[in-house]
Amino acid sequence: MRSEIDQILDRICDRVRWARTKHAGEWEGQGPYYALGVIGDEFAEFEHAVLSESVERQEDEALDVIATCVRFLAREYEA
Repeated sequence: MRSEIDQILDRICDRVRWARTKHAGEWEGQGPYYALGVIGDEFAEFEHAVLSESVERQEDEALDVIATCVRFLAREYEA
């Protein structure tokens, strides 16, 4: 049986793959400040969800924040 952390990491990997497909090439060559802006936008959506939406929606938005941070760490903003 997989641990809860392993299951969460699987969800993160799935979200990163989904985001890279949906936004393929969007970050390329944009630089770190562009990526930071995307992270900020996703965090604002997460904050809104925490303040006024369901736990499921909160978790969904948290995954988006994490996925954008992973893409930042992978330096997808470089050319």
